Amino acid sequence: MRLRPPTVKAASVLALAGLIAGAAASTAPQADAQQIIGTQLTWAPPELTDPQVLTITAPGTYNLDSTVDYEIRAPQVIDGPVHLRGGRNVVWIGGHINISRPREATPKASQRRALVVSDIDPGTGLARRLGQSQPGRVVHIEGLELNGNALAEGINTNAPKAVVQLQNIHVGTVAFLSSDDRDGVGWRGGNHPDVLQTWGSQRELRIDGLSGTSAYQGLFLKEDAKDSVHGDTWLRRVDVRAVEKQGEDGVVYAGHRMLSFYRERTGTIHVDNGTVKVAAHTNSGWNRARTNPSPRTAFWRGRYFDTASKRHVLEPPPGGAVFTDALGNTTPKTGSDSLGTYATWTGADFLNWSGTAPGKVYQAKDDEPQYVPSSYAGLEYVSPGYVGDEPTPAKTPAPFSTPTPTSTGPWALTPVPTPTPVEMATPTPTSTPTPAPTPTPALTPTPTPTPAPSPSEFTCPAGQEPRGDTCRTALAPRQRAILEAITRLFCLLNLERSFR
Repeated sequence: MRLRPPTVKAASVLALAGLIAGAAASTAPQADAQQIIGTQLTWAPPELTDPQVLTITAPGTYNLDSTVDYEIRAPQVIDGPVHLRGGRNVVWIGGHINISRPREATPKASQRRALVVSDIDPGTGLARRLGQSQPGRVVHIEGLELNGNALAEGINTNAPKAVVQLQNIHVGTVAFLSSDDRDGVGWRGGNHPDVLQTWGSQRELRIDGLSGTSAYQGLFLKEDAKDSVHGDTWLRRVDVRAVEKQGEDGVVYAGHRMLSFYRERTGTIHVDNGTVKVAAHTNSGWNRARTNPSPRTAFWRGRYFDTASKRHVLEPPPGGAVFTDALGNTTPKTGSDSLGTYATWTGADFLNWSGTAPGKVYQAKDDEPQYVPSSYAGLEYVSPGYVGDEPTPAKTPAPFSTPTPTSTGPWALTPVPTPTPVEMATPTPTSTPTPAPTPTPALTPTPTPTPAPSPSEFTCPAGQEPRGDTCRTALAPRQRAILEAITRLFCLLNLERSFR
């Protein structure tokens, strides 16, 4: 079976119109950023066999059986980092992780990572108990909102055997606390924030819909683990932007490298040309035209601790950084076309979607909206479905008790009780899709199911509209026009049949 978020099957005309309108919007690579909202995604979740429901309400490390498929549910904000280790196929759709300032005065870097996805290493006690991770397993993460005033890492991967799918993810601003936090001065171990970092690698990385901001680095595609596999990376509808944020030391720091890849430490990168965008900041510490003359580094640090004088020294960037300063590790070539200014690299490791030409990363415009705003992802997220899908409701997996978190961070001191998982209604299969029946008085004492509320009985958030008994993203004018045209066509067909 294929796991889906709870949906209600609409009439066949509405379903057909929605599929056509969604497909028309999602296939245009030069589409506006806002068009991702409500459009179908590239990769569906994996087929799950007898999945178990894992409800996560508290932060911690969750060790999952390597022979079991999991559906993860997060009905409330998770205040602290989550580490998913193991599992066979894992699906998590919708959720919110908040990384706020820890109660401890000396927060560890591990306490400021929102989400880590990893394998179970062979030869360990955990592998003997839960089994080592098998090649080709799929971890599907969709619709998550990651933010907080102490967020340093959005998503980290250490899963060389897993295909990791990240879709419709919003990452709030990642930043270090101060220059000492960045440089590892004193008690601090050194912290280099990233929207996404693949230090432990993955069998394959698939991204469709990722927005993030950073006061340090954006996508950092470099696999440092000894068992890294250098799997391919696919980037579609991605925007990462450099921003400024004031540290606890009073200095304002700007983001610099929003997309970095290391050819010897990563696989082939495939880009859906026209949909991957980055924004530089003029006060970036990396400035190829005006490098730092210091003999120690070409990077303008803003502030650093001088070991000779035993004092902190200010080192403000000169300003004037440009689009290409946000791209590394190799200096790109630039050009422009009808979509704007772009950067590209020669070689067989940075290609377009089909692999027939170089990939292009475009300069994000100041007034351009994010692909995935925070209002779209999170607890209220509803998946728009996937390319080629039929509107089939999901089958409810069996409930599963929540594993006990193994982390010992400050959040683990006050565990939150885990509520009983909410069961999704299992629909009765029918030969043809029909509108939901209106309940009638029962002829026997058997209770009659309570009808779903009509659209008039509830209100939807801004930007959404009622469809059936749920709220869905409001249709764009073009989609609504297609819907109305198809509805009229079906009415004419039914009228013709009535005269035969």
